Amino acid sequence: MQRGGGNSVISVDMCKRKFGSQTCWLAATTGKAAHLIKGRTWHTLVGMGVRRIRLGSDSKKRLQREWKDVRLLIVDEFSMLGGRSLYWLDDRLRQIRPQLANLPFGGMSIIFVGDLGQLPPVLDCPLFRPDIAKNDQARRGSVKSRIGSNRVQVAR
Repeated sequence: MQRGGGNSVISVDMCKRKFGSQTCWLAATTGKAAHLIKGRTWHTLVGMGVRRIRLGSDSKKRLQREWKDVRLLIVDEFSMLGGRSLYWLDDRLRQIRPQLANLPFGGMSIIFVGDLGQLPPVLDCPLFRPDIAKNDQARRGSVKSRIGSNRVQVAR
């Protein structure tokens, strides 16, 4: 089976060469995309499953051990990551990395890879459309709230 498209392959190879497979984790928004890059879904990596689950003490300790040496997270097919999901990812990484909980994503370096012109998120607000968000978590997870007044230009 062939791996994902150009951006995915370049990101994966660059990540592994620079950081090694133990300190660079690969995630995607769907199981199929995760399989293509030999990664896992972001839900699985942060212990959420497909629904937001409260993090128990034992689960939190396990995730903290697993994430201890991770320096970089690459998320592929991020056009399918909505505002609410981004909020949940941020919240969970802050729980996993409490010493850096005051920083976005618990201080984790994240590279989002993909084409915003592809599939939109399912049952969630697109990241660059906080104006149509249906709930507060989706609005707070939107890119606009994450970058403040800075401008983001997306080339097509």
